[in-house]
Amino acid sequence: MESKEVFLEKNNIADKFHELEKINPNSWDIMTDIYEDYEQRLKDGSLRKAITGFIDEFGTPSAMHSMRYRIKSPESLIVKIIHKKCSDFTDLDYANISKDTYGKVIMDLLGARILIRHKYQWEEIHDLLWHLYFKGTEKYVRSRTRDYIGEATEPFLAERPKVFYRYEENTKCYELKGRDTFDFEKNNPGYSSNHYIINYYGTYIEVQVRTLFDEAWSENDHDFVYKLYAGNKKLVLNRTSNLLSKVAEVADELSMFMHDYYDESIFSVPNDKPESKKVISEKTEKPQNGIPESRKYDNLHSRSITSKSVGDINNLY
Repeated sequence: MESKEVFLEKNNIADKFHELEKINPNSWDIMTDIYEDYEQRLKDGSLRKAITGFIDEFGTPSAMHSMRYRIKSPESLIVKIIHKKCSDFTDLDYANISKDTYGKVIMDLLGARILIRHKYQWEEIHDLLWHLYFKGTEKYVRSRTRDYIGEATEPFLAERPKVFYRYEENTKCYELKGRDTFDFEKNNPGYSSNHYIINYYGTYIEVQVRTLFDEAWSENDHDFVYKLYAGNKKLVLNRTSNLLSKVAEVADELSMFMHDYYDESIFSVPNDKPESKKVISEKTEKPQNGIPESRKYDNLHSRSITSKSVGDINNLY
């Protein structure tokens, strides 16, 4: 690990860290212990084994365009801890964080991002995640340190899923199914994504589900806005990002219009073609043994998918 001065200056967190040192003069020693312990976990391959195991288990449902994953770097981990400790001094989990507890407190050491073409496809992805990992609300973590299960015999959802949305009307598609399932949080900068936390045999994985257009906005916002802290450049790029967020929203709407208009022509078939009706009826059969339709075959809504890929990116955030 770099020297304290170099690390803090490079990540523009010197002022925040000095506030922590006033409370606990041993703060840098704690950060160093966490850094070295996490670095060892990266070297032994246990984290990569967990995320690749999840990917293999989840498979390639028809609603999924692609999946990306990342393993948080040691530097990003320490920066996040410092920011979190400074933003809420009353959070005892972060206040008392150590090399023995950071794996219980930090729930996004591993991240998987599932991209979909259209907003409505959240439901197919949700059904599969729910089918595989929901083991009852009693499994939900209330206290991250106290409720952590390290020797989990099966993976499970560790938190109530969250929907981050731009505008109130974005929540309408969840009215029939998601109102009693999700927590909803409006995000002013324009972030739009569904989040799930899975305890995967003792290791937390944060799963994000969003559209391709939301992903395009998020990547730009992360690269050009998130890493800046203040100044005129931050102000201008933040306003530009807000405009790009609105463009992404319009793009999602246009994409859905194209989808709906195209499907309307598919289902408007002449009555003298029974074979067409037969195909459609086969597509709408009920799933067997509780397995979601999306695991069994590609449906008409995702007929344009030609490939599904899993890519490894190491520092999404």
